[in-house]
Amino acid sequence: MKKKTIIICVTVAIAVFAASLGITYAIITANRTPAATPDEAAADAPTAVSTEATTQPTTAAPTEATTEPPTEPPTEPPTEPPYLDAYRAYREVLRENESDIRAYTWQYKTDTPHPIAFADIMGDDTPEMIYVYSNNNNANVKVYSYNGASAVEASDYQLPDNNNRMPGSMFLSQIDGSLYLFEYSAPGVASFETAYRFDESDSSSIYPAEVIRYSPRKDLQNTEYGQSRINGSVAAPAEAKEAYLTLAESTDTLLISSSDSQGNSYPRSLGLDAERYPNQSMTFDQAITYLSK
Repeated sequence: MKKKTIIICVTVAIAVFAASLGITYAIITANRTPAATPDEAAADAPTAVSTEATTQPTTAAPTEATTEPPTEPPTEPPTEPPYLDAYRAYREVLRENESDIRAYTWQYKTDTPHPIAFADIMGDDTPEMIYVYSNNNNANVKVYSYNGASAVEASDYQLPDNNNRMPGSMFLSQIDGSLYLFEYSAPGVASFETAYRFDESDSSSIYPAEVIRYSPRKDLQNTEYGQSRINGSVAAPAEAKEAYLTLAESTDTLLISSSDSQGNSYPRSLGLDAERYPNQSMTFDQAITYLSK
């Protein structure tokens, strides 16, 4: 009897203990937050910071240095070539020929003679010196160039039928880089207007070649003396006159000009407007001053 009682007591005690464990488990389970689903866990999880990212700076890889040296800006060319040596040589030529240059006065009438000009007419990037002078009362055109060491005579041309005993006038101009001479002369009973282009005969010389010759004397057209010509071919006077005027009007730069027999500017009488074609010529003293600067 006593043994049976002990077994019943132990059984009751175990039951009571088990019930107590169940109650405790229920309480713990009720207070616990339900486990998150995999998606919820991913959303709620804090962003992981890479230890490597925080310990190493995010510096970009250095660009490979170029092996070529930096390009230097081009050197600006001088605004004007150094003409000092050429101008010094030209100045000495003028001084040596001053009397002949000053003797050419009869075609200027009441104007002060302006018989000297400078222009690059030989394409060597250095201006040539051009002047008109008198030799035994004849008009001559002389051109000097510079060869790098001294002034060199490139041309010395006596204007035919042009002296201080007969009417005449002339002007020199630059057309497409070349030097042109336009001359009016009235020898004897005839009168002529002739255009010449100074062509290069060698590397240091130029010589005037006839381009157009116009004569208004129809009765002389059948003679070589009085015929009108264009580039060596006989032409009607009207055609030659038109070609002469057209060539004169194509002037780029008017270099030197003289007056006609009435004292009027010869190029102006052909229609070359003073505003469009300013005269580039100088007096002797002006030229000396210009070259000295």
